[in-house]
Amino acid sequence: MELIQAGLRILERDGPRLSGDQLTLAAAIGELNESRGVGNHVSPGSVYDRLWATPDDYRVDVQSAALYEWFSSTTTPQQEKISAEVLGLLDQLDLETVEGRQMALREIIRRASFTSVEATNSYRPAQVRVAILAALAASTTDDETTQQMKKAAQTAHAETIASYAELYGGVLDLLQMRPKESIFGPTNTVESRRAAIEVFTRIIITYNDGMDIRDQVEAEGTHIEALPTGDDGEPRDWHHLGLGVWAIASALSEPDT
Repeated sequence: MELIQAGLRILERDGPRLSGDQLTLAAAIGELNESRGVGNHVSPGSVYDRLWATPDDYRVDVQSAALYEWFSSTTTPQQEKISAEVLGLLDQLDLETVEGRQMALREIIRRASFTSVEATNSYRPAQVRVAILAALAASTTDDETTQQMKKAAQTAHAETIASYAELYGGVLDLLQMRPKESIFGPTNTVESRRAAIEVFTRIIITYNDGMDIRDQVEAEGTHIEALPTGDDGEPRDWHHLGLGVWAIASALSEPDT
């Protein structure tokens, strides 16, 4: 595990170069030994042909760990920051009327989208994860190592969906809203409501993943618009992520009567 963590530090610092040559056992041993005392170094002989049969086996284990640790909501900081932003807004919102709660949803989404973008842009591993996923998606092989990496990504994705669905479901509860019955059918049971919110969450996260990629390759500020959405029609800044999520939320939710 120490060697895998050393590999993650190399990936975070350097990114996954196309050849992957920087992510070697030799480099990981050197990285690990820098943090150990002189008399406690790991020798190459204690690792080679003992823990991993080939250099590729080591590289795949590190990249699998990256796909999990740098995406799962249980190990990344983005959701915690979004939740804190939402909680900080509650005292400022009108939750007494249907119109007030709908405007509250809009403002929560507007502010939370900026928090999401800032948290992702300041979290270097999120940028590296995109590159690893892109390489995995472009792979034409379907061997055991590819399946291992896909499983790591799928496990992290499932945990993230479940965690964000809980957050979004809590926001809908607070605002006395529900998944739109004209789309999802009646959601008057815990199971049916959870299933609808999971669909809602998957769509939002898919859109968010796409925006994350665009933000990494386009100039800062490209995705920001000033729109007259203040309480009295005054302009407020919107990130395109927020506009998209607001459109999704407006289309898929309604006041709970």
